[in-house]
Amino acid sequence: MNINHRIGEHVTRYLVGRDYDGSDVQCAKVCYAVESVVGDLQKDLILFVIFSISGLFQEFLFCFLTVNLVRRYLGGIHMKTNVGCTLVSVGVYVIAVTGGVLLPLPQAVTVGIILLTVYLMWKVAPLPSPNRPVYRGERKRKIQRRGMLGLGVLGICTALYPFCSAFIAWTLVLQIVEVGVVLVRENYLNYENMDTPLSISAEAEKLFMKYTRNYEQRMNGLLHFPTDFESMTRKERTSAFKGFTEQEKDAVMALLTEEQKERLVHDIHYQAVDDFWRGK
Repeated sequence: MNINHRIGEHVTRYLVGRDYDGSDVQCAKVCYAVESVVGDLQKDLILFVIFSISGLFQEFLFCFLTVNLVRRYLGGIHMKTNVGCTLVSVGVYVIAVTGGVLLPLPQAVTVGIILLTVYLMWKVAPLPSPNRPVYRGERKRKIQRRGMLGLGVLGICTALYPFCSAFIAWTLVLQIVEVGVVLVRENYLNYENMDTPLSISAEAEKLFMKYTRNYEQRMNGLLHFPTDFESMTRKERTSAFKGFTEQEKDAVMALLTEEQKERLVHDIHYQAVDDFWRGK
């Protein structure tokens, strides 16, 4: 467990008024938000120092503004460690600032890049992440609207301050590349065997259904539950599994083969994105 997550747990415990529970939606969202703020403060401090020393602080600020108005709503690649995240962030800003200085793009190109980012914001934002809770419905649309507003601000900056347009363009190009990598890496757009149920052993199925019953009872007090694993839709299977406690997940996963584990994880990833695309 990294230090940012520990901080997130302590702050969450204070804000929600009870012990941190990773399976609780409210706790997960609050903890994610706190971790994001702490991580951002760490990275921002390092970036401000680097570009202040380099003499390119003004150019960095244009890129910094673009990232904060777009990426936090659109999403992108997430590293597994704070060090990795910081190094990648520094690299991205160095490329964006260098590109804006050495190879400035015309304003017309910048406008086209902004419009392409608007389309991505409307179509796929916010991109799923192992750390980001799944947002649906009105909450999802609210995030998208904020991202659109941020892109509108960048459009106005491009029109009023031509000098900054090159840095906005380069930062958005890198953001678009990130989106493409996430979509291709997770195979979200070309998922195969979408409706084929996961085949597991009778022992694993029995345990899964037992925990599914417990999960539904915990969530809404209902006793009704699917009586057969094969009759469940992918959404029912993956939603139930994501609602299990960590101990329940470990118990089920211990009975699965590596191929079955990979398929279940793939199903969960696909279902999350399918929900986003359908606006749920």
